[in-house]
Amino acid sequence: MPDSDDLNAPWMLVTTPEQLQRVVQELRRHSLIAVDTESNSLYAYYESVCLIQLSTPDMDYIIDPLALPDVRPLGELFANPAQQKVFHAAEYDIGTLRRDFGFEFRNVFDTMLAGQLLGIKQLSLARLLEERLGVQIDKRYQQYNWGHRPLSEEVLAYARLDTHYLLPLRENLLAELRARRLERVAEEAFRQVEKAVWNRAPADPDAYLRLKGAQELDPEGLGVLRELYNLRDEIARRRNRAPFRVLSDHLLVELSRRRPHTTAELDEVLALPAWQRKEYGYALLQAIARGEERPVILPANGRRTANNGFDRLTEELFERLRAWRNQRAEKEGIPLSVLLSNRLLHRIAEERPADLEALRAVAGMSDFILSRYGEELLALVRGSRQRK
Repeated sequence: MPDSDDLNAPWMLVTTPEQLQRVVQELRRHSLIAVDTESNSLYAYYESVCLIQLSTPDMDYIIDPLALPDVRPLGELFANPAQQKVFHAAEYDIGTLRRDFGFEFRNVFDTMLAGQLLGIKQLSLARLLEERLGVQIDKRYQQYNWGHRPLSEEVLAYARLDTHYLLPLRENLLAELRARRLERVAEEAFRQVEKAVWNRAPADPDAYLRLKGAQELDPEGLGVLRELYNLRDEIARRRNRAPFRVLSDHLLVELSRRRPHTTAELDEVLALPAWQRKEYGYALLQAIARGEERPVILPANGRRTANNGFDRLTEELFERLRAWRNQRAEKEGIPLSVLLSNRLLHRIAEERPADLEALRAVAGMSDFILSRYGEELLALVRGSRQRK
């Protein structure tokens, strides 16, 4: 647990435009600012940023976007290349801040990416703080509904500690990056994460098959499960609630197994609370009837064939690129997947660039990767053409 001096350090909850303006003026004086966010992803279908935490060496700030009419004054700080913004797992925070407020980012340090480059296995913030700084932080509110108001003093104290220690953690990790001559590689990784955007996962029509217990259902049961899964998603989207808070996965599978046809039979499903029977009962019975009319027949191996949109040659080239990256990473002693992600390798395999300029044009390509590994990547692409 943090010691009492940390818990008594000054902090400020920002809920008015006047307070925000004063905070922005104060933050302009600092070259290092720790940043974190809290969202309501476990409670809402359309998640949103509910808190923005900022820390300097002598003060913690909690910005409340739900209380403020406009948080755009923070944009100048995030975009200022003279001020370094320190995150843990920056991709998520930057993506959501850009999605909700249109912020742009320059000069970022990500303690999680730094840990990856140093080969640290346990990369959660709590583990890094404990192992690197000897600090234990309370994670009891990790799944809290940050969209709820008002926020208690205890909850706010938890939120500010997520940024309170990021600046000393940065110093600790940066010293080791420099000692191991990985600072330039880290800077390149940080430049890439500055461009992070929020991408909601596309709807997967076969997602229901991955629910626990789905593979034990017969074809009619799978047809019912598909209809119930889609019904839940529709209700969750309409009410802006997380799907599992509308109807649990276990309940969907149990209804698909038992397949009640009447309200009386529905009442016998003990896993279905009375309020859910009252609120969703008619729609559930309709979905069950539709599903029974449309059974799902799986292949003999019980699995659908994955369709990721890539042809055989593209997949073969991707596998060669990935094998090369992993061999290079082992040889150089750094996790190159931080810089050369599977997503980027797939793009290279799909576009098959013919020269350095075409490789430069691949989305996500950086000058660092181009100068250091460009010719090797092109040689692999050319080799794939000769195999056609």
